[in-house]
Amino acid sequence: MALKTVTSEDLTEKACAYLGLPKNKIFNETREQPGVSLRWALQYVLRKRFGESYTGIARRMGFATHGTVIYGVKKIQGLVKKARILSREN
Repeated sequence: MALKTVTSEDLTEKACAYLGLPKNKIFNETREQPGVSLRWALQYVLRKRFGESYTGIARRMGFATHGTVIYGVKKIQGLVKKARILSREN
């Protein structure tokens, strides 16, 4: 049985479906939860696991500049780092 290749679009669709959020809640620059947290997480995964550029992610999400994406990726990087530190302490 061959493994299915997961695309960045598949990931986005699954994340939205799992949380019951329409794409327009994620692909905009509002700060409403939980859309903003999912947007940051998607930006992080698209950058780190799929190797997309900040500009490419910004275009995909309909942002004017890549600065919003950089902020989101750094936000999640900080949370990941904190989680790793906390897991070592336990």
